[in-house]
Amino acid sequence: ALVVNLFASPAEAQDSPTNTLSLKQAVDHALEIDPGLAQLQAERRSFSELAVSERQLPDPKVKLGLANVPTDSFDLSQEPMTQTTVGVSQAFPRGHTRALKSDKMTRLAKAEQAASLDRRAMVRREVRKAWFERYYWEEAQITLQENREVFQDLISIVESLYSTGRQTQQDILQAELEFQLLEDRLIDVSRQIDTSKAVLAKWVGVDAFRALPQEMPFLSAPISEQEILDSLGGHPSIRQMEWKIDARKSDVELARQEYKPGWKLDVGYGYREDDDLMGRDRSDFVTAMVTFDVPLFPKNRQTRKVEARNQKVKAEQFRRDDRLRDLRRMLETEYASWNRLGEREVHYSKSVTRLAEDNLTAALQAYQADVTDFSSLMRAQLIDLETKLKEQRIHVDRAKAHAAILYLQGEGS
Repeated sequence: ALVVNLFASPAEAQDSPTNTLSLKQAVDHALEIDPGLAQLQAERRSFSELAVSERQLPDPKVKLGLANVPTDSFDLSQEPMTQTTVGVSQAFPRGHTRALKSDKMTRLAKAEQAASLDRRAMVRREVRKAWFERYYWEEAQITLQENREVFQDLISIVESLYSTGRQTQQDILQAELEFQLLEDRLIDVSRQIDTSKAVLAKWVGVDAFRALPQEMPFLSAPISEQEILDSLGGHPSIRQMEWKIDARKSDVELARQEYKPGWKLDVGYGYREDDDLMGRDRSDFVTAMVTFDVPLFPKNRQTRKVEARNQKVKAEQFRRDDRLRDLRRMLETEYASWNRLGEREVHYSKSVTRLAEDNLTAALQAYQADVTDFSSLMRAQLIDLETKLKEQRIHVDRAKAHAAILYLQGEGS
């Protein structure tokens, strides 16, 4: 029988034997080896380093050279204006450009951190869903194999009764047909198992081919739908977008800095050799210059750049609002599915499964008493099989909806 307790706390979950792949082991291993998480962490570290770099002044530039060298002799002492020069220039970016660029990198780093939290939650959800799906198909295979033995027994009984003249050849053909159809279902279930292993292997690698425990694992109970709805604004994927919006706002402020001048300071020293023609020492020269931008015509340059970056902010805000609507739709869908599947679980456990078993028992007794035909017995057997498979499907589908709800809840973020 398939046992599910989705409301138990994680502390109550028992680890599976080491030769099996428990759900917790699958999730932990997937988080450990996921390249998407490694990529996001690398991006975050990159932006963090840039936040420090962007706050610094540009490197100063050193100038070395000779000025006013006579070309007839290249004698540095021939002409009074010939000099050896050395200079340093330092640029000072406009306004608060350096601080704003640093703030932008910091905000992008925080966006990548939020993206990492969202990725972790998404990996948990996808691994759980893949694990549950494989679990269902393996349980279905067990159920079908058990019924395969029952169908073989029915064929033997029908053949025995046919030899005594109590059954017709059609009954034998019907029994054989149902058996072969069951064989076909087993082949298809094997295909589904292989597919589900491949899906799980995307996340956990070769561990996906280890056996699964016999019992369904526990997941922590979700908070109420309204509580999750109220907290969706703080979901990691939304926080990521909020930080990107803030980074876009930094771009707007950077564009505004272009209304201000950028400065550059140049300082040079010119050394002149030997004395002049009168025997006097030649004076050296010092040069100092300041250059700066003059944004005289901002209408078609700075103003348009500010407006363009304002539109980028709005685009990110619309993208965030659209994502929030998607999360709300997902929540309504998954929570409704989880609730209705819970009702179906109760309905099957209290009524449908028991009635299918009683119906099969009554049909078997009636057939043994020769008061019903073989078709009725076969139909009761098939109803019992489909009921068991449907009950297993309901359990697993509810567990998958549960995993989706925990993602929306931001579990573990």
